[in-house]
Amino acid sequence: MSAMNGPSEPVELFDAECVEFLQGPWLMRLATLGPDHYPHVTPVWYLYQDQRLFTSTETDRVKFRNIARDNRIGASIDWEPRPYRGLSIKGIAHVHEDGIREMLYRISARYVPADELDSMVDWLFKGPRVVLEIEPVSVAKVGMGWRLG
Repeated sequence: MSAMNGPSEPVELFDAECVEFLQGPWLMRLATLGPDHYPHVTPVWYLYQDQRLFTSTETDRVKFRNIARDNRIGASIDWEPRPYRGLSIKGIAHVHEDGIREMLYRISARYVPADELDSMVDWLFKGPRVVLEIEPVSVAKVGMGWRLG
């Protein structure tokens, strides 16, 4: 997308405890800013890699239209059993139009049994898609420690 800046070099906002937590099968609740300036929140599958979070969406979705207009995001990743733990993230979403199928496999593999992976990716790839790379600006730990970044 031409109006968006590309990602910068990763800054280490996710410490070892965060990285371990991000390997769990949690959902990320992704908040984008609507044209009315209210947040639009949707649960999404994600992949953590090298201080970034990756997800994918179809280009006809509200979250994509919101990010195309304003790529600032908020996100929450948590687990509900006590003791409650989670991360609250502010960041910038960068849109990628290449390598989508490969990233869909990697993201989906975290949530779908191996014998269902091909059919899930085929189903997800039914319409035009993009990959969203979330560049964190700040990360706050909940139930794990103090604010990072």
